[in-house]
Amino acid sequence: MERIPIIIDTDPGIDDALALLLALSSPVLEVKAITTVFGNTGVDLTSRNTLTVLHILETEVNHIKNAKPPEGDDKKWEKEMDTMTTVIAKAKPIIAIGADKPLEARSSHGTYYHGQDGLGEIHTTHPFYTPPNWESILKGETTSHLYTISSRSSADEILYQLQTAPPLTVTIIALGPLTNLALAYKKDPETFSRADRIILLGGAVYGQGNTTPVAEFNFFADPHAANVIIGATKGYDPNESMDHRRKELEDGNAIPLHVIMIPIEVSSKILLPKSYVTDYVKRRQSPLSLFVSTFLEHAYTSTSSRVIQLHDPAVVAMLIDIIMGRSHWKTEFTDVRVESEGYYTRGMCVVDRRPEPIFADVETFRQASFGIWTKQFANNVELCVGCEPGKVLKDFFKGVFNVDIEDGLEK
Repeated sequence: MERIPIIIDTDPGIDDALALLLALSSPVLEVKAITTVFGNTGVDLTSRNTLTVLHILETEVNHIKNAKPPEGDDKKWEKEMDTMTTVIAKAKPIIAIGADKPLEARSSHGTYYHGQDGLGEIHTTHPFYTPPNWESILKGETTSHLYTISSRSSADEILYQLQTAPPLTVTIIALGPLTNLALAYKKDPETFSRADRIILLGGAVYGQGNTTPVAEFNFFADPHAANVIIGATKGYDPNESMDHRRKELEDGNAIPLHVIMIPIEVSSKILLPKSYVTDYVKRRQSPLSLFVSTFLEHAYTSTSSRVIQLHDPAVVAMLIDIIMGRSHWKTEFTDVRVESEGYYTRGMCVVDRRPEPIFADVETFRQASFGIWTKQFANNVELCVGCEPGKVLKDFFKGVFNVDIEDGLEK
C-alpha cells in the first residue's frame, strides 16, 4: 500500500507525543514534516519534545533489534517488528519551528496539565531522555541523522511541502493551536489549498469545553486562527470531483478547504486506563515503554484520575482508519463558526440549533439578525460526531506498542 504523505502541526504535549508515536510507527503514513507551535507549553519546549520523541524511537528500534520475542508466534512478531523498525528508520522528517504566540489573542499555555516542559517535567526528573545539544540542533548548529531542521518557519515549511508535492496529495494533521496553519493560509491561500484535507483536534461543539465552560484549549489558545481555518471551508462541496478541484488549482485559484474536525466531546470518549499502562506498556520494560509510562504517570497524578483522554492520537487514528477503510468514525457536514472576539466565549464553537422558521422566506428572517447568520457566510466542516472508542484504543496499542487488546478490554 502506498504511504500517504502528511504534515503534523503539533505542540507536544503529553497526548501529542502519543500521536507522534502512532504516526511515526504507521506503515501507511509518511511523515514529511513536523511543524511545531506554542500551546501546551512554549514553542522552544514543544520543539525540544519533538526531538525527544524521535530520539526515543531510535533507541527503541535499537532495542527491538536485540530483543527476545515474547512467547507465542515468533515469526509473526518478527515480521511486525521488522515492519515497525523499517518505518521508523525511514521517517527522517523535516522539523520546523513555528509561532510562539497567537495571531491576536493573549497567550495561554496548557502547562497546568502537561507540566512546564510539556512532558510532565520529564526533562527535570529524567534528564537522560533529553537529546544532547538539543538547543544547538534547533538552531541548526548541529545536525542529526534522524531529521532535518528547516531554515523556514513552520508556516513557510507547510507552504513549501504543499508547493513541492502534487496537488491534493498531502494531509495536514493539526494537533495544537491553528496559528501556523492560519499564517500559511493568510500568506498564500492558493498554495495552502493544495492540501488534500486538514484533520484537526479542536473545539467543543455539542459538549462542554475543557478550558472554559464553552471552549476547548486549541481553539481558546488562538480563536482567530481557528476562525481563519474553519472559515476557509466556505463553499466546500464534498461531492465535487478531485479532477475539478485540481483544475481550479491549475488555474491559480484557491479552493475551499476540506477540514475534518474532531471536537473534544468525541475525543474525550477514548480513554486510556492507568491499569493498561501498567499491564501493557510499563511491563514491556523497553526504552519507549518506560519513557511513555513516565510522562503518563504525571498525567494521571495531575488529574487524580485512573483514566486519561486520548485527544490528539484520535486525529492520527482517524486518518489511518480512513486509509484502511475502517468505519470507526461518524461524521456529518456542519456549519461551524468560531467566536474570536468574545470575553467569556473566546474560542467557542457555534452551530445553529434552531428549527427552521415556519414561514417560507428563511433568508429574510435570518437577515433580520443583522445578516450575521446566513447561508452566504456558511462554513462547511466535516464534523466528527461519534467514534468507536474501544476499537480506536485497540488500534492505538497495536500501532505504537505492537500489543493486542480486545476492543479496549483486556484480552
